[in-house]
Amino acid sequence: MNLSSFARMRPGGWRESLLHHVVGSLEADPSGAAIAMWKGADEPWRFRIRPASLRFAYCLATGRRRAWCAGRAPVDTGRLWVTIQAPRAGVWSLAPYAAVTDVHGVNSYPVAIGDPDPELGEPGSWTNVLALATPRRAVWTTLQVCWTWSYDAVGNVQLPTREQQRFMIYDAIVNGARALAFYGAQNPKCWGPLDPAGGWNWTYWERVLGPLVREIGARSPLAPALKNPGTTRELPTSDRSVRAISRRGRSGELWVIAVRRRGEGAAAVTIAGLPPSATRADVFAEDRTVAASGGALTDTFERWSVHVYRLTAATARSS
Repeated sequence: MNLSSFARMRPGGWRESLLHHVVGSLEADPSGAAIAMWKGADEPWRFRIRPASLRFAYCLATGRRRAWCAGRAPVDTGRLWVTIQAPRAGVWSLAPYAAVTDVHGVNSYPVAIGDPDPELGEPGSWTNVLALATPRRAVWTTLQVCWTWSYDAVGNVQLPTREQQRFMIYDAIVNGARALAFYGAQNPKCWGPLDPAGGWNWTYWERVLGPLVREIGARSPLAPALKNPGTTRELPTSDRSVRAISRRGRSGELWVIAVRRRGEGAAAVTIAGLPPSATRADVFAEDRTVAASGGALTDTFERWSVHVYRLTAATARSS
């Protein structure tokens, strides 16, 4: 829920009493249990909003940093506060904002109409910047469906393809995203002919986004590993354009996520650092397997390729 209009309030002002009213009304609604986070200042570094001016609202809305509450009782202590930054600045500029939020996020939308070769690695790069600027590593990445540069005045539309969206999803995860959101499906400029009846871009959902969300959703076999970031290990690769990490899932499963950012054409890439006992890896969502030996596997990567491997307990027993 967006509370950005309250983010810079001061003790005793009219916004303070209004915040109590708004939060109380939302929590009293029958659907209030679905609220997970309050959204604070929108892109504060970009708009030169100082972190100190955000302290009171953060404390009042969450109860964190009670010294900043000016003696007031907090409005809510059960939900998180999220602050989304624009894809600008650097680690040292953004780091001070980590003190006034529970979750630090960024939005980056590289796919634009008329651009035949978008830099799909931008969302992941900015995710990495936010991860370095946020000691708790609580990083939220917003990826695109539709934004200002997705359409033109004569009705042409360019949305991320399945391959582009899949790369951006997993590249963000590799770079430290703990949560993902997708922006713009509510924009009618990007709707198909059947979407006005549903008031949302269900065409894009059915063709692209829905299957990808199910890949990483709560019911996915990958979900336990995604929710276990403390087991993340960076794995060495034979090609600097490929980055790979591993995580542990349920029942001893080892998952490996590998993405390739640069390069032209196909390249055979070796990923090392696997358990020496591993003999094969199932390639998630691709219906194939690759052989493993000596603690490594080799697979083919195109530019913007993603491969997700699952090594079960029988094939990935720790040495």
